[in-house]
Amino acid sequence: MKKLHLFLLLAVMICGSSFAQTNQQELHQLMKDRGEYYFSLPVNTSDDIHLLNKLCSVDKTDGQTAICYANKQQYEVLVKQGYQPTLMTPPSMLVKAAMWDGSNRAEYDWDSYPTYPAYESMMFDFETNHPDKCEILTLGTLPSGRKIMIAHLHNGSTDGKPKFLYTSTIHGDETTGWIMMLRLIDYLLENPDLTEVQEIMNNIDLYIGPNTNPDGTYHAGNNNVNGATRYNANGVDMNRNYPDPHSSAHPDGEAYAQETQWFMQLAQDIPFVMAANYHGGAEVMNYPWDNSYTLTADDNWWQMVCHQYADLTHQVNPSYMNDYNNGITNGAQWYTIGGGRQDYMNAYAQCREVTIECSNTKLPSGSQLPNFWNYNKNSIFAFMNQCRYGIHGIVTDAANGQPLEASVTISGHDDQYSSVSSHLPAGDYHRPIKGGTYTLTFTANGYLPHQETVTVADGETVTLNVQLTEGEGILPDFTANPVDV
Repeated sequence: MKKLHLFLLLAVMICGSSFAQTNQQELHQLMKDRGEYYFSLPVNTSDDIHLLNKLCSVDKTDGQTAICYANKQQYEVLVKQGYQPTLMTPPSMLVKAAMWDGSNRAEYDWDSYPTYPAYESMMFDFETNHPDKCEILTLGTLPSGRKIMIAHLHNGSTDGKPKFLYTSTIHGDETTGWIMMLRLIDYLLENPDLTEVQEIMNNIDLYIGPNTNPDGTYHAGNNNVNGATRYNANGVDMNRNYPDPHSSAHPDGEAYAQETQWFMQLAQDIPFVMAANYHGGAEVMNYPWDNSYTLTADDNWWQMVCHQYADLTHQVNPSYMNDYNNGITNGAQWYTIGGGRQDYMNAYAQCREVTIECSNTKLPSGSQLPNFWNYNKNSIFAFMNQCRYGIHGIVTDAANGQPLEASVTISGHDDQYSSVSSHLPAGDYHRPIKGGTYTLTFTANGYLPHQETVTVADGETVTLNVQLTEGEGILPDFTANPVDV
Protein backbone atom coordinates (compact mmCIF):
# COMPACT_ATOMS: atom_id res chain seq x y z
CA MET A 1 0.00 0.00 0.00
CA LYS A 2 2.84 2.36 0.77
CA LYS A 3 4.28 1.95 -2.73
CA LEU A 4 0.87 2.52 -4.29
CA HIS A 5 0.31 5.60 -2.14
CA LEU A 6 3.66 7.10 -3.21
CA PHE A 7 3.01 6.26 -6.85
CA LEU A 8 -0.34 8.03 -6.84
CA LEU A 9 1.14 11.10 -5.19
CA LEU A 10 3.94 11.19 -7.75
CA ALA A 11 1.45 10.78 -10.60
CA VAL A 12 -0.49 13.80 -9.36
CA MET A 13 2.68 15.89 -9.33
CA ILE A 14 3.77 14.82 -12.80
CA CYS A 15 0.38 15.69 -14.24
CA GLY A 16 0.97 19.29 -13.20
CA SER A 17 -1.09 19.58 -10.03
CA SER A 18 0.34 21.91 -7.43
CA PHE A 19 1.56 19.44 -4.86
CA ALA A 20 2.56 22.34 -2.60
CA GLN A 21 -1.17 22.89 -2.01
CA THR A 22 -1.71 19.28 -0.98
CA ASN A 23 -2.87 18.85 2.56
CA GLN A 24 0.09 19.19 4.95
CA GLN A 25 -0.97 15.94 6.59
CA GLU A 26 -0.48 14.02 3.34
CA LEU A 27 2.87 15.71 2.78
CA HIS A 28 3.85 14.78 6.29
CA GLN A 29 2.99 11.14 5.63
CA LEU A 30 4.97 11.19 2.39
CA MET A 31 8.03 12.62 4.10
CA LYS A 32 7.70 10.30 7.07
CA ASP A 33 7.79 7.39 4.62
CA ARG A 34 10.83 8.88 2.87
CA GLY A 35 12.63 9.57 6.13
CA GLU A 36 13.42 13.11 5.02
CA TYR A 37 11.47 16.37 5.42
CA TYR A 38 11.64 19.36 3.10
CA PHE A 39 10.14 22.63 4.33
CA SER A 40 10.35 26.38 4.70
CA LEU A 41 10.59 28.51 7.84
CA PRO A 42 10.54 32.28 8.33
CA VAL A 43 13.79 33.87 9.50
CA ASN A 44 14.64 37.41 10.50
CA THR A 45 18.36 37.51 11.23
CA SER A 46 21.55 35.62 10.51
CA ASP A 47 21.35 34.35 14.09
CA ASP A 48 18.06 32.63 13.20
CA ILE A 49 19.79 30.85 10.32
CA HIS A 50 22.77 29.93 12.48
CA LEU A 51 20.46 28.39 15.07
CA LEU A 52 18.48 26.51 12.43
CA ASN A 53 21.67 25.00 11.07
CA LYS A 54 22.30 23.45 14.47
CA LEU A 55 18.89 21.76 14.32
CA CYS A 56 18.60 20.76 10.65
CA SER A 57 20.17 21.54 7.25
CA VAL A 58 19.49 24.99 5.82
CA ASP A 59 19.62 24.61 2.05
CA LYS A 60 19.24 28.26 1.05
CA THR A 61 17.79 31.53 2.28
CA ASP A 62 16.83 34.95 1.00
CA GLY A 63 17.11 36.48 4.45
CA GLN A 64 13.39 36.18 5.14
CA THR A 65 12.69 32.53 4.45
CA ALA A 66 14.92 29.50 4.94
CA ILE A 67 14.46 26.34 2.89
CA CYS A 68 15.51 23.36 4.97
CA TYR A 69 15.88 19.59 5.14
CA ALA A 70 15.63 17.39 8.22
CA ASN A 71 15.66 13.71 9.04
CA LYS A 72 12.95 12.30 11.31
CA GLN A 73 14.77 13.03 14.55
CA GLN A 74 15.71 16.55 13.53
CA TYR A 75 12.16 17.31 12.44
CA GLU A 76 10.70 16.08 15.72
CA VAL A 77 13.08 18.33 17.67
CA LEU A 78 12.14 21.34 15.53
CA VAL A 79 8.44 20.81 16.16
CA LYS A 80 8.98 20.24 19.88
CA GLN A 81 10.88 23.52 20.07
CA GLY A 82 7.89 25.38 18.66
CA TYR A 83 8.88 25.75 15.01
CA GLN A 84 6.03 25.49 12.51
CA PRO A 85 7.52 24.24 9.24
CA THR A 86 5.59 24.54 5.99
CA LEU A 87 6.16 21.28 4.13
CA MET A 88 6.91 21.51 0.41
CA THR A 89 7.28 19.19 -2.54
CA PRO A 90 10.69 17.47 -2.46
CA PRO A 91 12.75 18.81 -5.39
CA SER A 92 13.30 15.32 -6.79
CA MET A 93 9.54 14.89 -7.23
CA LEU A 94 8.85 18.02 -9.28
CA VAL A 95 9.49 16.47 -12.70
CA LYS A 96 9.48 13.01 -14.22
CA ALA A 97 13.14 12.16 -14.74
CA ALA A 98 14.13 10.55 -18.03
CA MET A 99 16.23 7.46 -17.31
CA TRP A 100 18.82 5.62 -19.41
CA ASP A 101 19.46 1.93 -18.86
CA GLY A 102 21.67 1.11 -21.81
CA SER A 103 24.97 -0.71 -21.90
CA ASN A 104 26.50 1.08 -24.90
CA ARG A 105 27.92 4.47 -23.93
CA ALA A 106 27.88 5.55 -27.61
CA GLU A 107 24.08 5.47 -27.50
CA TYR A 108 23.89 7.79 -24.50
CA ASP A 109 23.34 11.47 -25.38
CA TRP A 110 23.76 12.96 -21.87
CA ASP A 111 20.09 14.01 -21.86
CA SER A 112 18.84 11.55 -19.22
CA TYR A 113 19.93 10.02 -15.94
CA PRO A 114 21.58 6.58 -15.88
CA THR A 115 20.11 3.85 -13.75
CA TYR A 116 22.52 2.65 -11.08
CA PRO A 117 23.55 -0.45 -13.09
CA ALA A 118 24.15 1.77 -16.14
CA TYR A 119 26.16 4.25 -14.03
CA GLU A 120 28.37 1.58 -12.52
CA SER A 121 28.85 -0.09 -15.89
CA MET A 122 29.80 3.21 -17.52
CA MET A 123 32.42 3.94 -14.85
CA PHE A 124 34.12 0.57 -15.19
CA ASP A 125 33.87 0.71 -18.99
CA PHE A 126 35.99 3.87 -18.87
CA GLU A 127 38.72 1.78 -17.27
CA THR A 128 38.22 -1.21 -19.57
CA ASN A 129 38.29 0.89 -22.73
CA HIS A 130 41.19 3.12 -21.65
CA PRO A 131 43.37 1.05 -19.29
CA ASP A 132 46.44 3.20 -19.97
CA LYS A 133 44.66 6.43 -18.96
CA CYS A 134 41.95 5.54 -16.45
CA GLU A 135 41.56 3.40 -13.38
CA ILE A 136 38.44 3.26 -11.23
CA LEU A 137 39.04 3.48 -7.50
CA THR A 138 36.27 2.01 -5.37
CA LEU A 139 36.40 3.79 -2.03
CA GLY A 140 33.94 1.24 -0.68
CA THR A 141 30.68 -0.60 -1.22
CA LEU A 142 27.66 0.51 0.82
CA PRO A 143 25.23 -1.96 2.43
CA SER A 144 22.90 -1.22 -0.50
CA GLY A 145 25.51 -2.69 -2.85
CA ARG A 146 26.17 0.71 -4.41
CA LYS A 147 29.76 1.82 -4.80
CA ILE A 148 31.54 5.11 -4.22
CA MET A 149 33.68 5.31 -7.35
CA ILE A 150 36.47 7.69 -8.34
CA ALA A 151 37.96 7.82 -11.84
CA HIS A 152 41.71 8.39 -11.73
CA LEU A 153 42.83 9.92 -15.03
CA HIS A 154 46.47 10.28 -16.02
CA ASN A 155 48.87 9.84 -18.91
CA GLY A 156 50.84 7.08 -17.20
CA SER A 157 53.21 9.35 -15.26
CA THR A 158 51.87 10.96 -12.07
CA ASP A 159 54.81 11.67 -9.73
CA GLY A 160 55.48 15.35 -9.20
CA LYS A 161 52.26 16.56 -10.80
CA PRO A 162 49.62 18.56 -8.89
CA LYS A 163 46.69 16.38 -7.87
CA PHE A 164 43.17 17.69 -8.51
CA LEU A 165 39.82 16.34 -7.31
CA TYR A 166 36.36 16.96 -8.81
CA THR A 167 33.33 15.47 -7.05
CA SER A 168 29.59 15.94 -7.17
CA THR A 169 26.25 15.05 -5.61
CA ILE A 170 27.23 14.76 -1.96
CA HIS A 171 23.56 15.69 -1.66
CA GLY A 172 21.82 12.90 -3.51
CA ASP A 173 19.05 15.05 -5.02
CA GLU A 174 21.48 17.57 -6.60
CA THR A 175 22.17 15.78 -9.84
CA THR A 176 23.43 18.27 -12.45
CA GLY A 177 27.10 18.03 -11.51
CA TRP A 178 26.92 14.23 -11.52
CA ILE A 179 26.16 14.14 -15.25
CA MET A 180 28.68 16.89 -16.01
CA MET A 181 31.43 14.93 -14.26
CA LEU A 182 30.55 11.73 -16.13
CA ARG A 183 30.70 13.70 -19.34
CA LEU A 184 34.05 15.23 -18.34
CA ILE A 185 35.59 11.79 -17.88
CA ASP A 186 34.25 10.69 -21.26
CA TYR A 187 35.44 13.90 -22.95
CA LEU A 188 38.98 13.56 -21.62
CA LEU A 189 39.25 9.92 -22.64
CA GLU A 190 37.61 10.14 -26.05
CA ASN A 191 39.36 13.29 -27.33
CA PRO A 192 43.08 12.64 -26.82
CA ASP A 193 44.15 14.84 -29.77
CA LEU A 194 42.56 18.03 -28.46
CA THR A 195 45.09 20.51 -27.04
CA GLU A 196 42.89 21.31 -24.03
CA VAL A 197 42.71 17.60 -23.19
CA GLN A 198 46.44 17.07 -23.60
CA GLU A 199 47.17 20.02 -21.29
CA ILE A 200 45.15 18.37 -18.54
CA MET A 201 46.29 14.79 -19.05
CA ASN A 202 49.98 15.70 -19.39
CA ASN A 203 50.20 18.11 -16.47
CA ILE A 204 47.60 17.14 -13.83
CA ASP A 205 47.01 13.98 -11.82
CA LEU A 206 43.21 14.04 -11.94
CA TYR A 207 40.53 12.34 -9.82
CA ILE A 208 36.79 12.60 -10.58
CA GLY A 209 33.97 11.24 -8.40
CA PRO A 210 30.70 11.86 -10.25
CA ASN A 211 28.28 10.71 -7.53
CA THR A 212 29.40 10.60 -3.90
CA ASN A 213 25.95 9.83 -2.46
CA PRO A 214 24.41 7.13 -4.66
CA ASP A 215 22.14 5.93 -1.84
CA GLY A 216 20.55 9.37 -1.76
CA THR A 217 20.26 9.65 -5.53
CA TYR A 218 18.71 6.20 -5.89
CA HIS A 219 16.62 6.38 -2.72
CA ALA A 220 13.55 5.22 -4.67
CA GLY A 221 15.40 2.32 -6.30
CA ASN A 222 18.23 1.67 -8.73
CA ASN A 223 16.14 2.46 -11.80
CA ASN A 224 14.80 5.87 -10.81
CA VAL A 225 16.11 9.20 -9.50
CA ASN A 226 12.65 10.59 -8.77
CA GLY A 227 12.39 10.53 -5.01
CA ALA A 228 16.12 11.17 -4.51
CA THR A 229 17.02 12.44 -1.04
CA ARG A 230 19.58 14.97 0.14
CA TYR A 231 20.73 12.77 3.03
CA ASN A 232 22.35 9.37 2.78
CA ALA A 233 20.61 6.10 3.60
CA ASN A 234 21.17 6.67 7.33
CA GLY A 235 19.66 10.16 7.37
CA VAL A 236 22.99 12.01 7.50
CA ASP A 237 23.67 15.23 5.59
CA MET A 238 27.21 14.48 4.55
CA ASN A 239 28.00 18.14 3.90
CA ARG A 240 27.44 18.78 7.62
CA ASN A 241 29.26 15.64 8.75
CA TYR A 242 32.95 16.61 8.62
CA PRO A 243 35.23 17.84 11.42
CA ASP A 244 34.98 21.62 11.47
CA PRO A 245 38.06 23.80 12.12
CA HIS A 246 35.81 26.58 13.42
CA SER A 247 33.47 24.43 15.51
CA SER A 248 34.06 20.86 16.64
CA ALA A 249 34.89 17.35 15.49
CA HIS A 250 31.18 16.47 15.23
CA PRO A 251 29.27 19.70 14.59
CA ASP A 252 26.14 17.84 13.46
CA GLY A 253 26.13 15.59 16.52
CA GLU A 254 26.34 12.52 14.28
CA ALA A 255 28.97 9.83 14.00
CA TYR A 256 30.96 10.04 10.78
CA ALA A 257 29.05 8.37 7.98
CA GLN A 258 30.82 5.57 6.15
CA GLU A 259 31.01 7.78 3.08
CA THR A 260 32.54 10.61 5.12
CA GLN A 261 35.18 8.28 6.53
CA TRP A 262 36.11 7.08 3.06
CA PHE A 263 36.60 10.61 1.79
CA MET A 264 38.62 11.66 4.83
CA GLN A 265 40.84 8.66 4.19
CA LEU A 266 41.16 9.62 0.52
CA ALA A 267 42.28 13.12 1.59
CA GLN A 268 44.87 11.57 3.90
CA ASP A 269 46.18 9.21 1.24
CA ILE A 270 46.33 11.64 -1.70
CA PRO A 271 47.72 15.19 -1.27
CA PHE A 272 45.22 17.08 -3.42
CA VAL A 273 46.28 20.59 -4.36
CA MET A 274 42.84 21.79 -5.42
CA ALA A 275 39.30 20.44 -5.53
CA ALA A 276 35.72 21.40 -6.31
CA ASN A 277 32.48 19.84 -5.15
CA TYR A 278 29.38 20.35 -7.34
CA HIS A 279 26.02 21.09 -5.71
CA GLY A 280 22.62 22.28 -6.94
CA GLY A 281 19.89 24.64 -5.79
CA ALA A 282 21.70 27.85 -6.75
CA GLU A 283 24.17 29.10 -9.34
CA VAL A 284 27.21 30.55 -7.62
CA MET A 285 30.84 29.90 -6.74
CA ASN A 286 30.92 29.51 -2.95
CA TYR A 287 34.46 29.88 -1.58
CA PRO A 288 35.77 29.41 2.00
CA TRP A 289 35.21 29.80 4.78
CA ASP A 290 31.70 28.42 5.28
CA ASN A 291 31.74 28.60 9.06
CA SER A 292 33.86 31.65 9.86
CA TYR A 293 33.62 35.30 8.85
CA THR A 294 37.41 35.52 8.98
CA LEU A 295 38.74 35.58 5.44
CA THR A 296 41.32 33.05 4.32
CA ALA A 297 44.90 34.11 3.71
CA ASP A 298 44.25 33.59 -0.01
CA ASP A 299 40.96 35.49 -0.24
CA ASN A 300 42.15 37.59 -3.20
CA TRP A 301 43.18 34.40 -5.04
CA TRP A 302 39.80 32.82 -4.30
CA GLN A 303 37.97 35.82 -5.69
CA MET A 304 40.13 35.79 -8.81
CA VAL A 305 39.65 32.09 -9.66
CA CYS A 306 35.94 32.13 -8.81
CA HIS A 307 35.33 35.18 -10.97
CA GLN A 308 37.19 33.46 -13.79
CA TYR A 309 34.88 30.46 -13.53
CA ALA A 310 31.72 32.58 -13.44
CA ASP A 311 32.91 34.99 -16.15
CA LEU A 312 33.58 32.12 -18.55
CA THR A 313 30.04 30.81 -18.05
CA HIS A 314 28.72 34.31 -18.79
CA GLN A 315 30.40 34.20 -22.19
CA VAL A 316 28.15 31.26 -23.04
CA ASN A 317 24.98 32.38 -21.24
CA PRO A 318 24.98 35.86 -19.64
CA SER A 319 21.99 34.97 -17.45
CA TYR A 320 23.69 31.90 -15.92
CA MET A 321 25.55 32.17 -12.60
CA ASN A 322 25.00 35.93 -12.41
CA ASP A 323 23.49 36.36 -8.93
CA TYR A 324 25.33 37.53 -5.83
CA ASN A 325 28.64 39.23 -6.73
CA ASN A 326 28.51 38.40 -10.45
CA GLY A 327 28.44 34.72 -9.62
CA ILE A 328 30.65 34.37 -6.54
CA THR A 329 30.13 34.52 -2.78
CA ASN A 330 32.08 33.93 0.37
CA GLY A 331 30.37 31.01 2.09
CA ALA A 332 29.84 32.52 5.52
CA GLN A 333 28.69 35.83 4.07
CA TRP A 334 25.94 33.89 2.27
CA TYR A 335 25.04 31.87 5.36
CA THR A 336 27.11 29.84 7.79
CA ILE A 337 27.18 26.05 7.92
CA GLY A 338 29.20 23.72 10.13
CA GLY A 339 30.74 20.41 9.16
CA GLY A 340 31.05 21.16 5.44
CA ARG A 341 33.58 19.32 3.33
CA GLN A 342 34.92 22.57 1.90
CA ASP A 343 36.17 23.86 5.26
CA TYR A 344 37.48 20.41 6.18
CA MET A 345 39.56 20.10 3.00
CA ASN A 346 40.96 23.62 3.23
CA ALA A 347 41.84 23.36 6.92
CA TYR A 348 42.97 19.79 7.36
CA ALA A 349 44.03 18.50 3.94
CA GLN A 350 46.00 21.48 2.56
CA CYS A 351 43.58 21.38 -0.39
CA ARG A 352 41.99 24.48 -1.82
CA GLU A 353 38.43 23.26 -2.35
CA VAL A 354 35.48 25.32 -3.56
CA THR A 355 31.75 24.58 -3.65
CA ILE A 356 30.21 25.08 -7.09
CA GLU A 357 26.44 25.52 -7.08
CA CYS A 358 25.76 24.72 -10.72
CA SER A 359 21.96 24.76 -11.22
CA ASN A 360 19.05 26.54 -9.57
CA THR A 361 17.00 23.40 -10.16
CA LYS A 362 18.33 20.53 -8.11
CA LEU A 363 17.10 17.80 -10.46
CA PRO A 364 16.67 19.35 -13.93
CA SER A 365 14.78 17.58 -16.67
CA GLY A 366 17.00 15.40 -18.82
CA SER A 367 16.60 17.69 -21.83
CA GLN A 368 18.32 20.50 -19.90
CA LEU A 369 21.43 18.55 -18.93
CA PRO A 370 23.41 19.22 -22.15
CA ASN A 371 22.92 22.96 -21.58
CA PHE A 372 24.68 22.86 -18.23
CA TRP A 373 27.68 21.12 -19.79
CA ASN A 374 27.81 23.84 -22.43
CA TYR A 375 27.63 26.58 -19.80
CA ASN A 376 30.33 25.06 -17.58
CA LYS A 377 32.71 23.22 -19.87
CA ASN A 378 35.25 26.05 -20.42
CA SER A 379 35.11 26.93 -16.73
CA ILE A 380 35.65 23.32 -15.69
CA PHE A 381 38.89 23.24 -17.70
CA ALA A 382 40.04 26.67 -16.52
CA PHE A 383 39.55 25.79 -12.87
CA MET A 384 41.50 22.55 -13.22
CA ASN A 385 44.36 24.42 -14.83
CA GLN A 386 44.60 26.82 -11.88
CA CYS A 387 46.41 24.11 -9.90
CA ARG A 388 49.25 24.38 -12.43
CA TYR A 389 49.86 28.07 -11.72
CA GLY A 390 51.63 29.74 -8.83
CA ILE A 391 54.82 28.43 -7.20
CA HIS A 392 55.88 24.80 -7.65
CA GLY A 393 59.00 22.79 -7.09
CA ILE A 394 60.82 19.88 -5.51
CA VAL A 395 62.52 19.79 -2.11
CA THR A 396 65.58 17.56 -1.81
CA ASP A 397 68.49 16.78 0.50
CA ALA A 398 71.50 18.89 -0.55
CA ALA A 399 73.92 16.06 0.19
CA ASN A 400 72.32 13.11 -1.56
CA GLY A 401 69.54 14.55 -3.73
CA GLN A 402 66.85 12.47 -2.04
CA PRO A 403 63.36 14.03 -2.02
CA LEU A 404 62.12 15.35 1.30
CA GLU A 405 58.89 16.10 3.12
CA ALA A 406 59.00 19.73 4.16
CA SER A 407 56.67 22.50 5.27
CA VAL A 408 56.41 25.44 2.85
CA THR A 409 55.20 28.68 4.42
CA ILE A 410 54.90 32.15 2.91
CA SER A 411 56.17 34.74 5.36
CA GLY A 412 53.75 37.53 6.21
CA HIS A 413 50.99 35.88 4.23
CA ASP A 414 50.05 32.41 5.46
CA ASP A 415 47.84 31.60 8.41
CA GLN A 416 47.60 28.28 10.24
CA TYR A 417 45.60 26.71 7.41
CA SER A 418 47.23 28.02 4.23
CA SER A 419 50.77 26.64 4.22
CA VAL A 420 51.52 23.56 2.11
CA SER A 421 53.95 20.64 2.24
CA SER A 422 56.15 18.74 -0.14
CA HIS A 423 55.26 15.08 -0.46
CA LEU A 424 56.99 11.83 -1.25
CA PRO A 425 57.86 10.05 -3.43
CA ALA A 426 58.87 13.04 -5.56
CA GLY A 427 59.28 15.70 -2.87
CA ASP A 428 57.03 18.03 -4.86
CA TYR A 429 55.04 20.97 -3.51
CA HIS A 430 52.43 23.14 -5.23
CA ARG A 431 51.28 26.58 -4.09
CA PRO A 432 48.52 28.26 -6.14
CA ILE A 433 48.58 31.96 -5.27
CA LYS A 434 47.62 35.41 -6.52
CA GLY A 435 50.33 37.24 -8.43
CA GLY A 436 52.91 39.03 -6.25
CA THR A 437 56.32 38.80 -4.62
CA TYR A 438 56.61 36.27 -1.79
CA THR A 439 59.23 34.92 0.59
CA LEU A 440 58.94 31.18 1.11
CA THR A 441 60.37 29.38 4.14
CA PHE A 442 61.14 25.66 3.86
CA THR A 443 61.47 23.63 7.06
CA ALA A 444 62.03 19.92 7.65
CA ASN A 445 63.02 17.92 10.70
CA GLY A 446 66.77 17.57 10.85
CA TYR A 447 67.46 20.30 8.29
CA LEU A 448 68.25 23.99 8.47
CA PRO A 449 65.42 26.34 7.47
CA HIS A 450 65.79 27.83 4.01
CA GLN A 451 64.23 30.97 2.52
CA GLU A 452 63.70 32.05 -1.08
CA THR A 453 61.96 35.13 -2.52
CA VAL A 454 60.12 34.82 -5.82
CA THR A 455 57.81 36.91 -7.98
CA VAL A 456 54.89 35.30 -9.80
CA ALA A 457 52.17 36.75 -12.04
CA ASP A 458 48.55 35.65 -12.30
CA GLY A 459 48.32 32.62 -14.55
CA GLU A 460 52.07 32.05 -14.42
CA THR A 461 54.00 28.99 -13.21
CA VAL A 462 57.21 29.64 -11.31
CA THR A 463 59.44 26.65 -10.59
CA LEU A 464 61.42 26.90 -7.36
CA ASN A 465 63.44 23.79 -6.49
CA VAL A 466 65.11 23.84 -3.08
CA GLN A 467 67.91 21.84 -1.47
CA LEU A 468 67.98 21.63 2.32
CA THR A 469 71.15 21.19 4.36
CA GLU A 470 71.26 18.90 7.35
CA GLY A 471 71.28 20.62 10.70
CA GLU A 472 69.14 21.29 13.74
CA GLY A 473 65.83 22.12 12.13
CA ILE A 474 62.17 22.50 12.94
CA LEU A 475 59.73 19.62 13.00
CA PRO A 476 56.95 20.40 10.47
CA ASP A 477 53.37 19.43 11.22
CA PHE A 478 52.15 16.92 8.66
CA THR A 479 48.83 16.25 10.43
CA ALA A 480 46.16 15.94 7.74
CA ASN A 481 43.17 15.27 9.97
CA PRO A 482 42.05 16.11 13.51
CA VAL A 483 40.63 12.60 13.90
CA ASP A 484 41.54 9.04 13.07
CA VAL A 485 39.48 7.54 10.26
